[in-house]
Amino acid sequence: MLIYLGISFGAMFEGELTLIAAAFAAQRGLMTLHWVFLAALAGTLLADWFYFIMARFFGAERIEKSPVLSSRLHAPKVWLKKHSMLLLLTYRYLYGMRTLFLMMAGLSEIPLRRFLIFSAIATSVWATIFSLIGFYLGEYIPHSLPKDASLFLYVIAGLAILAALVARKRSRRSAQ
Repeated sequence: MLIYLGISFGAMFEGELTLIAAAFAAQRGLMTLHWVFLAALAGTLLADWFYFIMARFFGAERIEKSPVLSSRLHAPKVWLKKHSMLLLLTYRYLYGMRTLFLMMAGLSEIPLRRFLIFSAIATSVWATIFSLIGFYLGEYIPHSLPKDASLFLYVIAGLAILAALVARKRSRRSAQ
């Protein structure tokens, strides 16, 4: 059960890599694909909803205090309002911009309920696609890879931690 919790945690930071690696392991019989899918879905939704809600309830106040930020965010907010349905269904594929989009969505006038519903739909499609990619990669990559399940799981966990550290470093750089 802890490995599925790890998948949820990994999906919060580096979803694609975590999900593909875990689905690959599921194809090899080390995990169950539907639990991998659900764990990644839960972790990803929690992270996305966290950024949206933090921006919604704590971000607007800070931006209003800064006239420079407030003026710079006017045009993106208008564009987001105009194209909200399309963006809510495709934001999972905006690599490098997801967190920014989630925060902008939180600052916008998109109703919370609408965001939660569209986010759940978009993330379900995303998790399905990347679960299947990882699962079917397991069929095409030679089975001569290590048979020792514990070694394979440690490699997956190591890759997920490395990906999380890289993502964290990137987000810090973009914040500066």
